[in-house]
Order: sequence, then C-alpha cells, then structure tokens
Amino acid sequence: MINMINKMEKNGNNIKDTSGVGGDAPTVFDIVVASRNKKKIRELRELFTEVLPDRVRLLSLDDIGYTDEIEEDGASFEENSALKSSVPASLGYIGFADDSGLSVDALGGAPGVFSARYSGEGATDEENNEKLLSELENVDERSAGYVCAVTLAAPEKFFPLFFDEKGDKGEYFDYELSEYISKKRGMKIGIISVRGECRGEILRRAVGDGGFGYDPYFYFPSLKKTFAELSPEEKHAVSHRGEAMRRFGETVKKIFD
Repeated sequence: MINMINKMEKNGNNIKDTSGVGGDAPTVFDIVVASRNKKKIRELRELFTEVLPDRVRLLSLDDIGYTDEIEEDGASFEENSALKSSVPASLGYIGFADDSGLSVDALGGAPGVFSARYSGEGATDEENNEKLLSELENVDERSAGYVCAVTLAAPEKFFPLFFDEKGDKGEYFDYELSEYISKKRGMKIGIISVRGECRGEILRRAVGDGGFGYDPYFYFPSLKKTFAELSPEEKHAVSHRGEAMRRFGETVKKIFD
C-alpha cells in the first residue's frame, strides 16, 4: 500500500468540481454516509456540523440510489467501518461510515462487532438487550465500554486531497486498512481511520427513553445517567462516537483546509 500511495497522482485534474474538490479553495464537500439508520444519520449530521461547519454536505445511501445490503464480515470495528465506507468510494464518492458497539468486560469483549445482531440477524434493540441481560444475569462485575471506529474512504480520483505539493500528507491513510479494502473492492481506495471509546457499566433495568441500541442500559458514572437519559448535546460531548468524530474532524480539517 505504501508503494501505491507513493505512486499516486499529485494533481487534481481528474476530480469533478461537483464533488467539492475543484478550484484552489474547496468549499463544500459531498460525503456519503454508508447507513440507512435515521437516528444514527441524524446524530452524525449534528456531529459533522460541530466539527466541520459549512464544509460538508452529508448524503445517505438512499440519496445516491444504493439499495443493496453491505456485508460486514470484518474482524474489528475498523474493518467493518471501512467495508461500509468503501461502498460509496467504489462508486466514485467520498464515503464515510462508523462501526460501533458494546464491549462488556465480563463477556470477553462481547457483543463487540456483533452488537447490532447479538441475538441474530435482523434482531431488534429489545432482542439484543434481552440477550445481554440474560448473559449478565448472575454477573456482578458489569463494567463495559462503547467503541466507535470512524472511517473515511476515498477513491483514487480524490487522492490529491490528501497530499501537499511534496506528498507529505500520506500519513493520514491507514495503510493496512487501505490495502485490505483495495483488495476487497478491486480498486485503489485510501482509508482514514480513527477510534473513540467511553467507559461505563451495564444496569439491570432500562432507564431513559432516548438514544438507541444498548443506551438505556449503559450507565455513565460521571454524569450519573444512562446514555438514554442524555440530551443530544450531553451525549455528543462524552460518547464514543463524539470522541471519534472530534478526532476525525481534527484530521480532516488539516486535509481540507
């Protein structure tokens, strides 16, 4: 992958202005979120507004007419996130995705990458939570962490964005992930990846009616609330996704500015 990066074109002649790249002073970039989860997309729009105000127009898979399911067979949150974000990239867009989940210490890190389907394919939040509570029924040590891996995937035509005139911005790419995804998709795709985490514990009963997933059971000690009790502003400030997005924002600001 390093050789691939070193051989990238350093000019932007093959980049379309409609993608927000053309010209000497880029303004608004179209980024496709590889998700159909409306609650998640709403949260991501709020977070993008926080870290990149007036710089990004966020589109969904529905906005670009992509209707297929995306296979998530990666061994880590990073791999699954990259598999998702690389789908828009394979269609010529800058792709964005996150893969997040719950890691419970007493369960050896489970549900982990299977968080969304812990009780089976197509499982509801309620079904996943029921299984989690069942697994922890006789467990007193209930410490856990939410993990979020955020990735941006860029097809080859966007590679000039990630370099200055000397090619010194290549360190933003995760070379191992880029190699993995490029082989999976059969084309050159560069991946930027960051991770965010937050720690808490799993309650024995649900508290709060906000959020989604395991939020009603994930208690955050410093605020003395579950994630389902937090306002959007409170959640963005402390959550795994909020941390990952802020780190992501710091990285892409350096690239897009």
